[in-house]
Amino acid sequence: MNVIWEVGCCEAIIDFSSTTFSLQAKDSGHVNSLALHLNPNAFDHFHCDQNISIGIAVNSLFKILECASVTIKGDNSIDTIFFIIKGPRGNKIVHADLKLLKMEHKRINIHKGAYKVVVEMPSEHFIRVCMILKGFSDTVTISVANKRVKFSTKVDNGSADANLQKYINTFDVPEETVFVQTKLTDPVSFTFSLRHFSSFMGATSLSNKVTIRMSSGLPVMLEYMIEHMANIRFYLR
Repeated sequence: MNVIWEVGCCEAIIDFSSTTFSLQAKDSGHVNSLALHLNPNAFDHFHCDQNISIGIAVNSLFKILECASVTIKGDNSIDTIFFIIKGPRGNKIVHADLKLLKMEHKRINIHKGAYKVVVEMPSEHFIRVCMILKGFSDTVTISVANKRVKFSTKVDNGSADANLQKYINTFDVPEETVFVQTKLTDPVSFTFSLRHFSSFMGATSLSNKVTIRMSSGLPVMLEYMIEHMANIRFYLR
């Protein structure tokens, strides 16, 4: 939940099915989005005998989940979701009701096809590069050529004269730390925003590897796998 909170999401759509728990949300500026998928084995107990979609206020959900161990109950016939908050010994502390939001027309259109370029690298290395480049610009360009990966950002030299030369900060990723999968033969580059850098920085603690997926005209996707039982994806423009 801390990762979702850091993105600046106000509302989220949660889908329950017999095989998964999924959450989709966009940032307050409706630019970047994220998707979280949890398998049933990520929960102490999971049961869902019908598909359910609900809209929920992230701020209210965050406050409830901070309390303690939580049991969530609901179905399609009601406009409220019920929480049973338990103490460390399993004893019930309090019941909480949360009114659902009407979000029929707010579902996020997430690309589900194949991406042209896939890059895998250690998440700590990725965050370290982004952290350095963020000190110069809010956008980063990732370039792929001959299976090599390079991160760069253009920065004004501080002068008010727009005609003066700009300089580029560049980081080449060592070949031994990165895996590149693509059928493209020409060099390609993609640019994404670091506006919500702190959100995917928080995901680094959940996974030691990040997969970066890119295609022309699509948001750059960052995917973190969480112990084979879940994944969280960020879609950055």
